Amino acid sequence: MAEAVLGVVNVIVDKTLPLVADKISRAWGVKKDLKKLSEKVEMMKALISDARNKQLITSEAVQVWLKKLLSVAREAEIVLDDFGYELLRQKIENRKRDKVHSFFSSSNPLSFRLEMSSRIKNVTSSLEEAYREANQIGFRPVELTITAPDHKEDRITDPFVDVSEIVGREDEVSKV
Repeated sequence: MAEAVLGVVNVIVDKTLPLVADKISRAWGVKKDLKKLSEKVEMMKALISDARNKQLITSEAVQVWLKKLLSVAREAEIVLDDFGYELLRQKIENRKRDKVHSFFSSSNPLSFRLEMSSRIKNVTSSLEEAYREANQIGFRPVELTITAPDHKEDRITDPFVDVSEIVGREDEVSKV
């Protein structure tokens, strides 16, 4: 059960991050809501990881919590799918600017923005409630280990380099 929830949560993370970065989400005023949703989903991943580490998956309370979390995660996935679809539709419509759009049409961006903002907030509040329930069960979020790429210092390509900092090129210097 935890693996199923974790799988859906990973899909949500994969869908949320590009939407947060999209220009239209900023223009529609839902970027903050999407970012908050993304943070809550990351917290749920940490709680599920804690449940697996403590091997509490067999507990009845944990099973009920995981089912609720799976339901919320699926709802979040549906909301993000709808939002992604609308973004794509808007981008295509923007290419066809020569057509007149009705303000009261069912594809009105304003009404969609309000509806989407409300749906995102509902999912976020459901995730917050699931987080509180997880704390009551005894879960604490564990730090997920994220492997950062090794940072290598940039090579100095400036012709004015301090000679005392050059190491291992004595043979080449003596040949010149």
